[in-house]
Amino acid sequence: MVGYEKKIFYAVNNNYTNLIINTGCWGRTELSDLGLVTATGIDLEPDGNIRITVISITPTGFGAKGEPEKSNSWIGTATGKTLADAKNNLNETATKNLAWFHNRFIIIGENFAKHGIGDIIDHLSRGRQFRYENKVLITPTTAYDMLTIPADVEKKPGS
Repeated sequence: MVGYEKKIFYAVNNNYTNLIINTGCWGRTELSDLGLVTATGIDLEPDGNIRITVISITPTGFGAKGEPEKSNSWIGTATGKTLADAKNNLNETATKNLAWFHNRFIIIGENFAKHGIGDIIDHLSRGRQFRYENKVLITPTTAYDMLTIPADVEKKPGS
């Protein structure tokens, strides 16, 4: 009977130890580690590679006076043989984990659009992070040019 009680003791002790060790949020992603992609551009390069360009913002908190702190934006670009390769190369160069949940625009260069956009839509619609409410735009220039134009935004509108 002593051996049986010892087995029960070790089993219960093992379960409690696992509960204590395995608690917490180990798989969490901090908001400061995310780069929220707000616009995506896709172009066909002259050498046949695909270029993907994104505008990503890093969410920030509120300052001491309750006003939002300045958010940081990042424009990243990468190329690859396929769209998946280009996205993987972009993730390697990004300083944050890119989250595509807040993407609103997919801008496609005219050269790429002439070859058809079905593959792009198919690839993006299969991704978990892309939503169906994205606006798809075709630009006569390149998507890279459209996304790298500096914005002239006032800090406080109307002043």
